[in-house]
Amino acid sequence: MEKANLYSSKWFENATDAELDTAREKVRLDYCSSGDDFKAACSLQNLLGRFDKEMSKRAWGNETPHAPSIHREHGWYLPNDD
Repeated sequence: MEKANLYSSKWFENATDAELDTAREKVRLDYCSSGDDFKAACSLQNLLGRFDKEMSKRAWGNETPHAPSIHREHGWYLPNDD
């Protein structure tokens, strides 16, 4: 069961968003049910990363997502209990 061989770079480029979603869900379910097969779990986890990378690239394009920075009132190292 080498799922990584089924999904080539060309497949990722040509697949629609719906195809990516359904294929990623199948791989995720296989990953969750891999049990004690560490080699298969690692392979499937890497494949999930490829799915996430392609989906993120499509969602953001060339833009880099930046989360808003959150600053605490008195600094990050001080507790809030005044």
